Amino acid sequence: MLHNTRFLRASLFLSLVAGSFTLWSCDQSGAPIATSSTLTTSIAPVGSSTNWSNQPIFIQQAIAVQGRHEASLLAISGVIGDGVGLSKANPNAAVILVFTSHPGVEGIPSSFEGLQTQTTMVGTVTAHAGYTGTYRSPLPCGVTVGDNDECASGSIGAIVASTRTSSGSSTYGGTLKVYSNQYSWGSNTPRYMLSCNHVFANENSATGPDQQDQPGRYDVSCGTSGAVGKLHSWNYINSKRNTTNYYDAAIAECNPSLSGGWSPAMISDPSTSPYTLSYTPANTVLAPSVGMTIKKTGRTSGYNTATIAGINVTITVSYTHFKAVFVDQIYVSNGTYIQAGDSGSMSVVNNSGGSNDNDPVGLDFAGSSSSSFMNRMDHIAHDFGLTFPQSF
Repeated sequence: MLHNTRFLRASLFLSLVAGSFTLWSCDQSGAPIATSSTLTTSIAPVGSSTNWSNQPIFIQQAIAVQGRHEASLLAISGVIGDGVGLSKANPNAAVILVFTSHPGVEGIPSSFEGLQTQTTMVGTVTAHAGYTGTYRSPLPCGVTVGDNDECASGSIGAIVASTRTSSGSSTYGGTLKVYSNQYSWGSNTPRYMLSCNHVFANENSATGPDQQDQPGRYDVSCGTSGAVGKLHSWNYINSKRNTTNYYDAAIAECNPSLSGGWSPAMISDPSTSPYTLSYTPANTVLAPSVGMTIKKTGRTSGYNTATIAGINVTITVSYTHFKAVFVDQIYVSNGTYIQAGDSGSMSVVNNSGGSNDNDPVGLDFAGSSSSSFMNRMDHIAHDFGLTFPQSF
Protein backbone atom coordinates (compact mmCIF):
# COMPACT_ATOMS: atom_id res chain seq x y z
CA MET A 1 0.00 0.00 0.00
CA LEU A 2 1.17 3.56 -0.54
CA HIS A 3 1.36 5.92 2.43
CA ASN A 4 2.26 9.57 2.49
CA THR A 5 3.23 9.63 6.15
CA ARG A 6 5.21 6.42 6.45
CA PHE A 7 8.15 4.71 4.78
CA LEU A 8 6.81 1.71 2.89
CA ARG A 9 8.40 -0.99 4.96
CA ALA A 10 6.94 -4.43 4.60
CA SER A 11 9.16 -7.27 3.66
CA LEU A 12 6.42 -8.18 1.27
CA PHE A 13 3.64 -5.70 1.25
CA LEU A 14 2.08 -3.86 -1.62
CA SER A 15 -0.01 -0.80 -0.94
CA LEU A 16 1.11 2.61 -2.06
CA VAL A 17 2.92 5.06 0.15
CA ALA A 18 5.34 7.83 -0.68
CA GLY A 19 8.86 6.44 -0.53
CA SER A 20 10.72 3.29 -1.47
CA PHE A 21 11.24 0.03 0.31
CA THR A 22 12.76 -3.36 -0.03
CA LEU A 23 9.93 -5.87 0.25
CA TRP A 24 6.61 -4.20 0.58
CA SER A 25 2.98 -4.78 1.22
CA CYS A 26 0.97 -3.29 -1.56
CA ASP A 27 -0.58 -0.08 -0.44
CA GLN A 28 0.66 3.33 -1.41
CA SER A 29 1.64 4.67 1.97
CA GLY A 30 4.39 2.87 3.78
CA ALA A 31 4.06 -0.80 3.11
CA PRO A 32 6.58 -3.19 4.64
CA ILE A 33 9.87 -4.27 3.14
CA ALA A 34 12.04 -7.34 3.42
CA THR A 35 14.75 -6.94 5.97
CA SER A 36 17.29 -9.15 7.69
CA SER A 37 15.54 -11.78 9.74
CA THR A 38 16.00 -10.90 13.41
CA LEU A 39 13.16 -13.00 14.74
CA THR A 40 13.59 -16.46 16.16
CA THR A 41 10.69 -18.17 14.48
CA SER A 42 9.08 -21.53 14.88
CA ILE A 43 7.70 -22.31 11.46
CA ALA A 44 4.54 -24.32 11.21
CA PRO A 45 5.24 -27.83 9.92
CA VAL A 46 5.34 -27.77 6.15
CA GLY A 47 2.03 -28.90 4.78
CA SER A 48 0.48 -28.99 8.26
CA SER A 49 -2.66 -27.28 6.96
CA THR A 50 -2.17 -27.84 3.27
CA ASN A 51 -2.82 -30.80 1.01
CA TRP A 52 -0.10 -30.90 -1.65
CA SER A 53 -1.48 -33.96 -3.48
CA ASN A 54 -2.29 -31.77 -6.51
CA GLN A 55 1.43 -31.14 -7.02
CA PRO A 56 3.83 -33.37 -9.02
CA ILE A 57 5.62 -36.00 -6.93
CA PHE A 58 9.00 -34.26 -7.27
CA ILE A 59 7.48 -31.03 -5.91
CA GLN A 60 5.92 -32.91 -2.99
CA GLN A 61 9.30 -34.48 -2.24
CA ALA A 62 11.00 -31.08 -2.39
CA ILE A 63 8.46 -29.62 0.06
CA ALA A 64 9.29 -32.44 2.47
CA VAL A 65 13.03 -31.68 2.17
CA GLN A 66 12.30 -27.97 2.70
CA GLY A 67 10.40 -28.76 5.89
CA ARG A 68 13.29 -30.74 7.34
CA HIS A 69 15.80 -27.92 6.83
CA GLU A 70 13.76 -24.72 6.97
CA ALA A 71 14.53 -23.83 10.59
CA SER A 72 18.29 -23.97 10.09
CA LEU A 73 18.06 -22.07 6.79
CA LEU A 74 16.00 -19.23 8.26
CA ALA A 75 18.44 -18.97 11.17
CA ILE A 76 21.14 -17.69 8.78
CA SER A 77 21.60 -13.93 9.14
CA GLY A 78 20.32 -12.21 6.00
CA VAL A 79 17.97 -15.02 4.94
CA ILE A 80 14.38 -13.73 5.12
CA GLY A 81 12.51 -16.61 3.51
CA ASP A 82 12.41 -19.81 1.50
CA GLY A 83 10.15 -21.85 -0.75
CA VAL A 84 10.00 -24.52 -3.46
CA GLY A 85 10.28 -23.82 -7.18
CA LEU A 86 11.58 -25.15 -10.48
CA SER A 87 15.20 -25.21 -11.53
CA LYS A 88 16.14 -22.59 -14.10
CA ALA A 89 18.34 -25.20 -15.80
CA ASN A 90 15.84 -28.07 -15.69
CA PRO A 91 12.07 -27.34 -15.54
CA ASN A 92 11.49 -30.94 -14.46
CA ALA A 93 13.63 -30.56 -11.35
CA ALA A 94 12.76 -28.78 -8.10
CA VAL A 95 14.95 -26.39 -6.12
CA ILE A 96 14.82 -24.85 -2.66
CA LEU A 97 14.28 -21.11 -3.13
CA VAL A 98 16.21 -18.88 -0.72
CA PHE A 99 15.37 -15.17 -0.31
CA THR A 100 17.94 -12.77 1.15
CA SER A 101 17.80 -9.15 2.27
CA HIS A 102 21.17 -8.20 0.75
CA PRO A 103 23.80 -9.63 -1.60
CA GLY A 104 26.70 -11.72 -0.34
CA VAL A 105 24.86 -13.59 2.43
CA GLU A 106 27.25 -16.26 3.65
CA GLY A 107 26.58 -19.75 4.92
CA ILE A 108 23.75 -20.77 2.56
CA PRO A 109 24.21 -24.46 1.66
CA SER A 110 24.39 -25.22 -2.04
CA SER A 111 22.00 -28.12 -1.57
CA PHE A 112 19.89 -30.06 0.92
CA GLU A 113 19.69 -33.84 0.57
CA GLY A 114 20.87 -33.48 -3.05
CA LEU A 115 18.30 -30.76 -3.83
CA GLN A 116 19.98 -27.56 -5.03
CA THR A 117 19.28 -24.15 -3.52
CA GLN A 118 18.54 -21.10 -5.68
CA THR A 119 19.13 -17.72 -4.02
CA THR A 120 17.33 -14.47 -4.87
CA MET A 121 18.31 -11.13 -3.31
CA VAL A 122 15.34 -8.89 -2.48
CA GLY A 123 15.95 -5.45 -4.02
CA THR A 124 14.40 -2.01 -3.70
CA VAL A 125 10.86 -1.22 -4.90
CA THR A 126 9.82 2.24 -6.14
CA ALA A 127 6.19 3.38 -6.20
CA HIS A 128 4.54 4.09 -9.62
CA ALA A 129 1.15 5.47 -10.89
CA GLY A 130 -1.79 3.48 -12.36
CA TYR A 131 -5.57 3.37 -11.91
CA THR A 132 -5.48 6.29 -9.48
CA GLY A 133 -8.56 8.28 -10.47
CA THR A 134 -12.18 8.41 -9.35
CA TYR A 135 -14.26 5.66 -10.98
CA ARG A 136 -18.07 5.51 -10.93
CA SER A 137 -20.98 4.31 -13.05
CA PRO A 138 -20.05 1.66 -12.11
CA LEU A 139 -17.16 1.38 -9.62
CA PRO A 140 -15.03 -1.53 -10.93
CA CYS A 141 -12.29 -3.68 -9.37
CA GLY A 142 -8.55 -3.18 -9.79
CA VAL A 143 -8.56 0.52 -8.86
CA THR A 144 -7.30 2.67 -5.99
CA VAL A 145 -8.97 2.44 -2.56
CA GLY A 146 -7.99 3.12 1.05
CA ASP A 147 -8.89 3.60 4.71
CA ASN A 148 -10.07 7.16 5.39
CA ASP A 149 -7.98 7.19 8.58
CA GLU A 150 -4.68 7.31 6.68
CA CYS A 151 -3.14 8.92 3.63
CA ALA A 152 -2.69 5.69 1.70
CA SER A 153 -3.90 3.75 -1.32
CA GLY A 154 -4.17 0.07 -2.20
CA SER A 155 -6.34 -1.89 -4.64
CA ILE A 156 -9.83 -3.39 -4.80
CA GLY A 157 -9.12 -7.05 -5.52
CA ALA A 158 -12.66 -8.33 -6.08
CA ILE A 159 -16.30 -7.98 -5.13
CA VAL A 160 -17.28 -10.84 -2.81
CA ALA A 161 -20.09 -12.18 -0.65
CA SER A 162 -19.27 -13.47 2.85
CA THR A 163 -20.90 -15.83 5.32
CA ARG A 164 -18.69 -14.63 8.19
CA THR A 165 -20.88 -12.86 10.76
CA SER A 166 -18.95 -12.95 14.04
CA SER A 167 -15.47 -12.37 15.42
CA GLY A 168 -13.36 -15.30 16.57
CA SER A 169 -10.77 -17.86 15.59
CA SER A 170 -10.26 -19.22 12.08
CA THR A 171 -8.53 -22.17 10.46
CA TYR A 172 -5.69 -20.22 8.86
CA GLY A 173 -5.93 -16.53 9.76
CA GLY A 174 -5.86 -16.66 13.53
CA THR A 175 -8.30 -14.16 15.06
CA LEU A 176 -10.79 -12.49 12.71
CA LYS A 177 -12.47 -9.24 13.75
CA VAL A 178 -15.98 -8.81 12.30
CA TYR A 179 -18.27 -5.75 12.50
CA SER A 180 -21.99 -5.73 11.79
CA ASN A 181 -23.18 -4.46 8.42
CA GLN A 182 -23.54 -0.66 8.29
CA TYR A 183 -25.91 -0.37 5.32
CA SER A 184 -29.47 -1.47 4.64
CA TRP A 185 -29.59 -4.29 2.07
CA GLY A 186 -33.22 -5.30 2.39
CA SER A 187 -33.68 -8.72 0.79
CA ASN A 188 -30.44 -8.41 -1.21
CA THR A 189 -27.23 -10.21 -0.29
CA PRO A 190 -24.56 -7.82 1.06
CA ARG A 191 -21.48 -7.33 -1.11
CA TYR A 192 -17.96 -6.51 0.00
CA MET A 193 -14.69 -5.23 -1.45
CA LEU A 194 -11.71 -7.57 -0.97
CA SER A 195 -8.29 -6.14 -0.14
CA CYS A 196 -5.56 -6.38 2.54
CA ASN A 197 -5.53 -5.67 6.27
CA HIS A 198 -2.90 -3.00 5.66
CA VAL A 199 -5.18 -1.31 3.09
CA PHE A 200 -8.53 -1.45 4.92
CA ALA A 201 -7.59 -1.97 8.61
CA ASN A 202 -4.41 0.11 8.90
CA GLU A 203 -2.09 -2.73 9.99
CA ASN A 204 -4.22 -4.04 12.90
CA SER A 205 -5.12 -0.50 14.03
CA ALA A 206 -8.81 -0.48 13.09
CA THR A 207 -11.15 -0.02 16.05
CA GLY A 208 -14.46 -0.11 14.21
CA PRO A 209 -16.10 -0.09 10.77
CA ASP A 210 -13.69 2.47 9.28
CA GLN A 211 -14.80 4.48 6.24
CA GLN A 212 -13.20 3.32 2.97
CA ASP A 213 -12.52 5.83 0.21
CA GLN A 214 -12.20 5.63 -3.57
CA PRO A 215 -9.78 6.92 -4.63
CA GLY A 216 -7.48 6.19 -1.69
CA ARG A 217 -6.46 9.46 -0.04
CA TYR A 218 -2.84 9.12 -1.22
CA ASP A 219 -4.14 9.71 -4.75
CA VAL A 220 -5.80 13.02 -3.83
CA SER A 221 -2.71 14.46 -2.08
CA CYS A 222 -4.05 13.28 1.30
CA GLY A 223 -7.20 15.37 0.84
CA THR A 224 -10.87 14.47 1.02
CA SER A 225 -11.92 11.53 -1.15
CA GLY A 226 -15.22 9.78 -1.86
CA ALA A 227 -16.67 7.42 0.77
CA VAL A 228 -17.70 4.11 -0.84
CA GLY A 229 -17.86 1.58 2.00
CA LYS A 230 -17.21 0.52 5.59
CA LEU A 231 -14.74 -2.00 7.04
CA HIS A 232 -16.48 -5.30 7.78
CA SER A 233 -13.86 -7.90 8.76
CA TRP A 234 -10.11 -8.45 8.90
CA ASN A 235 -7.54 -10.88 10.24
CA TYR A 236 -5.11 -9.90 12.97
CA ILE A 237 -1.48 -10.09 11.76
CA ASN A 238 0.49 -11.76 14.54
CA SER A 239 3.99 -10.40 15.14
CA LYS A 240 4.80 -12.17 18.39
CA ARG A 241 7.92 -14.34 18.56
CA ASN A 242 7.37 -17.94 17.43
CA THR A 243 4.15 -17.14 15.57
CA THR A 244 3.30 -17.28 11.86
CA ASN A 245 0.63 -15.93 9.51
CA TYR A 246 -1.06 -17.24 6.38
CA TYR A 247 -2.49 -14.00 5.03
CA ASP A 248 -3.01 -10.23 5.33
CA ALA A 249 -6.66 -9.74 4.33
CA ALA A 250 -9.77 -7.64 4.91
CA ILE A 251 -13.17 -7.01 3.36
CA ALA A 252 -15.18 -3.78 3.41
CA GLU A 253 -18.93 -3.50 2.94
CA CYS A 254 -19.94 -1.80 -0.31
CA ASN A 255 -22.39 1.10 -0.09
CA PRO A 256 -25.39 -0.31 -2.03
CA SER A 257 -26.63 3.24 -2.71
CA LEU A 258 -23.41 4.39 -4.37
CA SER A 259 -24.23 6.55 -7.39
CA GLY A 260 -23.61 4.54 -10.54
CA GLY A 261 -23.38 1.25 -8.69
CA TRP A 262 -20.65 -1.40 -8.67
CA SER A 263 -19.14 -4.00 -11.01
CA PRO A 264 -17.26 -7.23 -10.13
CA ALA A 265 -15.30 -6.84 -13.40
CA MET A 266 -11.79 -5.40 -13.60
CA ILE A 267 -11.16 -2.02 -15.16
CA SER A 268 -9.45 -2.15 -18.56
CA ASP A 269 -9.38 1.23 -20.30
CA PRO A 270 -10.32 4.27 -18.18
CA SER A 271 -9.86 6.64 -21.13
CA THR A 272 -13.07 5.52 -22.86
CA SER A 273 -16.51 6.89 -21.99
CA PRO A 274 -17.90 4.82 -20.42
CA TYR A 275 -14.61 3.19 -19.50
CA THR A 276 -13.93 -0.36 -20.70
CA LEU A 277 -14.18 -3.31 -18.31
CA SER A 278 -12.27 -6.59 -18.56
CA TYR A 279 -12.54 -10.05 -16.97
CA THR A 280 -14.64 -10.97 -13.92
CA PRO A 281 -13.13 -13.39 -11.36
CA ALA A 282 -14.81 -16.81 -11.46
CA ASN A 283 -16.52 -18.36 -8.44
CA THR A 284 -14.15 -21.35 -8.15
CA VAL A 285 -11.03 -20.81 -6.05
CA LEU A 286 -7.98 -22.80 -7.16
CA ALA A 287 -4.92 -23.91 -5.21
CA PRO A 288 -1.61 -22.60 -6.62
CA SER A 289 0.94 -24.79 -8.38
CA VAL A 290 4.42 -24.17 -9.75
CA GLY A 291 4.24 -23.17 -13.41
CA MET A 292 0.65 -21.91 -13.24
CA THR A 293 0.07 -18.78 -15.38
CA ILE A 294 -1.77 -15.95 -13.64
CA LYS A 295 -2.95 -12.39 -14.23
CA LYS A 296 -4.08 -9.46 -12.11
CA THR A 297 -5.29 -5.85 -12.32
CA GLY A 298 -4.04 -3.40 -9.71
CA ARG A 299 -3.94 0.29 -8.81
CA THR A 300 -0.31 0.79 -9.82
CA SER A 301 0.79 -1.69 -12.46
CA GLY A 302 -2.61 -2.20 -14.06
CA TYR A 303 -3.12 -5.46 -15.97
CA ASN A 304 -0.22 -7.87 -16.29
CA THR A 305 0.60 -11.57 -16.29
CA ALA A 306 3.14 -13.87 -14.66
CA THR A 307 4.02 -17.49 -13.92
CA ILE A 308 4.13 -18.91 -10.40
CA ALA A 309 7.77 -19.72 -9.64
CA GLY A 310 7.45 -20.98 -6.07
CA ILE A 311 4.97 -22.29 -3.52
CA ASN A 312 5.05 -23.06 0.21
CA VAL A 313 7.15 -19.93 0.67
CA THR A 314 8.05 -18.65 4.14
CA ILE A 315 8.99 -14.97 4.31
CA THR A 316 9.61 -12.30 6.96
CA VAL A 317 7.64 -9.09 6.42
CA SER A 318 8.51 -5.77 8.08
CA TYR A 319 5.46 -3.56 8.57
CA THR A 320 5.58 0.02 9.84
CA HIS A 321 5.85 -0.89 13.52
CA PHE A 322 6.35 -4.66 13.59
CA LYS A 323 7.66 -7.69 11.72
CA ALA A 324 5.65 -10.79 10.89
CA VAL A 325 6.45 -14.19 9.43
CA PHE A 326 4.19 -15.51 6.65
CA VAL A 327 4.05 -19.17 5.61
CA ASP A 328 2.59 -21.08 2.64
CA GLN A 329 2.93 -18.06 0.34
CA ILE A 330 3.05 -17.85 -3.48
CA TYR A 331 6.15 -16.49 -5.24
CA VAL A 332 6.60 -14.86 -8.67
CA SER A 333 10.18 -14.13 -9.78
CA ASN A 334 9.17 -10.78 -11.27
CA GLY A 335 9.24 -7.49 -9.41
CA THR A 336 7.03 -5.65 -11.90
CA TYR A 337 4.07 -8.00 -11.49
CA ILE A 338 3.09 -6.53 -8.11
CA GLN A 339 4.21 -2.99 -7.24
CA ALA A 340 3.61 -0.58 -4.38
CA GLY A 341 -0.08 0.33 -4.48
CA ASP A 342 -1.14 -3.04 -5.89
CA SER A 343 -1.74 -4.41 -2.37
CA GLY A 344 -5.14 -6.03 -2.28
CA SER A 345 -5.34 -6.84 -5.98
CA MET A 346 -6.13 -10.48 -6.74
CA SER A 347 -4.32 -12.93 -9.02
CA VAL A 348 -6.46 -15.33 -11.07
CA VAL A 349 -5.70 -18.09 -13.56
CA ASN A 350 -4.72 -16.82 -17.01
CA ASN A 351 -5.83 -19.45 -19.51
CA SER A 352 -7.39 -17.42 -22.35
CA GLY A 353 -10.92 -18.69 -21.89
CA GLY A 354 -9.83 -22.28 -21.26
CA SER A 355 -10.07 -24.50 -18.22
CA ASN A 356 -9.99 -22.65 -14.88
CA ASP A 357 -9.61 -19.25 -16.59
CA ASN A 358 -10.20 -16.41 -14.09
CA ASP A 359 -10.28 -18.74 -11.06
CA PRO A 360 -8.98 -16.83 -7.99
CA VAL A 361 -5.55 -18.01 -6.79
CA GLY A 362 -3.79 -15.38 -4.67
CA LEU A 363 -4.19 -12.07 -2.83
CA ASP A 364 -1.30 -9.79 -3.85
CA PHE A 365 0.37 -8.22 -0.82
CA ALA A 366 4.15 -7.81 -1.14
CA GLY A 367 7.16 -7.59 -3.41
CA SER A 368 10.53 -6.17 -4.37
CA SER A 369 12.43 -5.14 -7.49
CA SER A 370 12.89 -8.81 -8.37
CA SER A 371 10.04 -10.66 -6.62
CA SER A 372 6.29 -10.63 -5.98
CA PHE A 373 4.37 -12.51 -3.27
CA MET A 374 0.77 -13.53 -2.70
CA ASN A 375 -1.38 -15.07 0.04
CA ARG A 376 -3.36 -18.14 -0.94
CA MET A 377 -6.95 -17.25 -1.83
CA ASP A 378 -8.25 -20.71 -0.88
CA HIS A 379 -7.18 -20.07 2.73
CA ILE A 380 -8.79 -16.59 2.77
CA ALA A 381 -12.01 -17.74 1.08
CA HIS A 382 -12.33 -20.59 3.58
CA ASP A 383 -11.93 -18.40 6.68
CA PHE A 384 -14.06 -15.46 5.50
CA GLY A 385 -16.68 -17.67 3.83
CA LEU A 386 -16.20 -15.94 0.49
CA THR A 387 -17.91 -16.45 -2.84
CA PHE A 388 -17.35 -14.38 -5.98
CA PRO A 389 -20.66 -13.14 -7.46
CA GLN A 390 -20.76 -12.59 -11.21
CA SER A 391 -22.96 -9.53 -10.91
CA PHE A 392 -23.74 -6.94 -8.25
